[in-house]
Amino acid sequence: MSQTESQLPADQNDKPRQDVGYLILVAALVLLIMGTLTFLWVRERGQRQRAEDALRDAQAALAQADKQAQAMQLINSFNTGNTIRAVSREDLPSQTINISGKDRHVFTIGRAAGERFGFRGGDVVIIAGEPATATTDAELKLPATK
Repeated sequence: MSQTESQLPADQNDKPRQDVGYLILVAALVLLIMGTLTFLWVRERGQRQRAEDALRDAQAALAQADKQAQAMQLINSFNTGNTIRAVSREDLPSQTINISGKDRHVFTIGRAAGERFGFRGGDVVIIAGEPATATTDAELKLPATK
């Protein structure tokens, strides 16, 4: 032993070894904590992704179920005969009037049916011939309605 080591008390002689031991212990604990946090982060991330996938699947299934319910309701309405029947010419009251020198058949529809199409009372609808983009006679001379 050297002269300086023999003069130091035994406690102080082991101090550098204790410092290195504590440093190794602290480094090991820090690495353990970092590893644990990494593991927990990866696990939680996987759980979040599985939860998002399950939510997406549930929303898609709900939308599909809604579409199927609407389709079944439509099919059932056809089967039970509760469908809205198309308007037939024979069911509508008609009269003949002279428009621009030509006799035309005029059909009267109910207010509720006209409002479903966006018409108001007194509106006149002309069914265009082919092609549908053809211009109509701008000067219609309608008789006064009673």
